[in-house]
Amino acid sequence: MLLNGEVGVYVGSSAGSFTAALAASGFTVEELYSSLSENYSNKHSNILKPISYKDVLGSNLKSNINSFFNSFKRIINNKEFSIESILQTIFGFNGLFSTKNVGKYLKNVLPSDCFKDLASELYIVTTELNNINRIILGPKELKTREQATYVTDVPISEAAIASMSLPFIFGPYKLKIDGTYVDVFDGEVRHTLSSHIAKDAGCDLIISSYTHQPYTYSPEYGSLINYGLPIILVQTIYLLIESKIREAKIRREIKAGAIDEVRKFFIENNLPKNLMNELIENMQKRMQFNENIDYIWIAPEPHDATMFFEDHFNLSLRSMGRIIKSGFKSAYHALSEYKFEFIDTNSQEVLAK
Repeated sequence: MLLNGEVGVYVGSSAGSFTAALAASGFTVEELYSSLSENYSNKHSNILKPISYKDVLGSNLKSNINSFFNSFKRIINNKEFSIESILQTIFGFNGLFSTKNVGKYLKNVLPSDCFKDLASELYIVTTELNNINRIILGPKELKTREQATYVTDVPISEAAIASMSLPFIFGPYKLKIDGTYVDVFDGEVRHTLSSHIAKDAGCDLIISSYTHQPYTYSPEYGSLINYGLPIILVQTIYLLIESKIREAKIRREIKAGAIDEVRKFFIENNLPKNLMNELIENMQKRMQFNENIDYIWIAPEPHDATMFFEDHFNLSLRSMGRIIKSGFKSAYHALSEYKFEFIDTNSQEVLAK
């Protein structure tokens, strides 16, 4: 349920943390789109400026020199040479670029760099590099059964670039927490989508948007074997992510089906309603399931290869336009199938369905 059509909670992870930070800060869709336009004008926004390659591709030279030196020193000290050790030395960098410039961009355009100043709640997810744990940055700590640590005193801009540190492309980010630096990177690595954060925050409708749609063969593009190692690696990653998302959906369907079977059994056998409700409540607690939460999944269509082959680091209007068009089609299709209820907070009456 949306109150007056406003989104109450945003959860950003990986590249989504950038958009979530801007949306939660009050920027409209028109302002976000106009910032991508080559004909940008201040009449659209007095704050949000177009992002450039300089903002995205910050230097990571110093960190890479240290990483390469440590890799080389480790081989010399061990006095063991192998194909693996040589490759580790050759690829001894921790990321081609740094996200620090993106942080500077966000710090300059955001009305406030503090989570607690936002009208909507914003949570940004990062993954610890040296532990099997996630660090979630936001305005408050939420009760969760997931393996995660909540931190509330990190600026939004730093949280976003920490979550955006995609392995290989961007180096891990040192996040300062309680006076200690912790190496973190992409928020999607440990837990895909992290929809449980929205559930823990009390949301009754969760809209999950993601672009990880594996390639499905089409005569137009042919086999991926003809596109080289980078595309094969992308397909491998997307297949792994899509598998995790599908498993999460299946688990939810199984839990919902079990609840329905219990309810059906009690009704058909005229068993006490109070016992039925008590059993269902206990089952939902044990299964960490809430049947009153609705989900909308927005992702590229399986046979739409545009998003898969598109250059995601191309900031040209033409390239971004193709991505936006594909995303709009996916969002329109998913949202048009859901019946929304808007409530007037003053009268508490349903305004539209």
